[in-house]
Amino acid sequence: GTADVLYPSRLVDFKTSKRPWSQAKADVSIQASLYMALAKHVYDVEVKRMTFWNYARSKREWLPIHTVRTVKQIDAALLSAYEYGLQIEAGIFPATPVPEASFQKKRGWYCSPQYCGAWNICPSKYMNDDVDEKVVAVRSW
Repeated sequence: GTADVLYPSRLVDFKTSKRPWSQAKADVSIQASLYMALAKHVYDVEVKRMTFWNYARSKREWLPIHTVRTVKQIDAALLSAYEYGLQIEAGIFPATPVPEASFQKKRGWYCSPQYCGAWNICPSKYMNDDVDEKVVAVRSW
């Protein structure tokens, strides 16, 4: 993954959603932290600020959402990603397609073959939520 734009002091990523993003969503995004680590690793650019430009379809406007990370937060995200990789390799990664919905056992918009490149091999797509994944797959294509 890479951010859409890398400036010397800020990363920018463009997102679309039905409703506007909250500040909290940007602040807990592991994606922002990992992009910052990748910018340092690949380009040797130390960036700790990111702007998500969110196109909220319900409002029909672009909304900037700024977030900042510390080195400790970036390192924690790297450790989480590493631990996720170990869990996936061991076949024990838990099914939590959407952080906001994980306690309600709902699948997210990206937990479908349309948005997930690993759908065909994902053992976590079977969420015990009475949804036939084959029907979801047909509807999603």
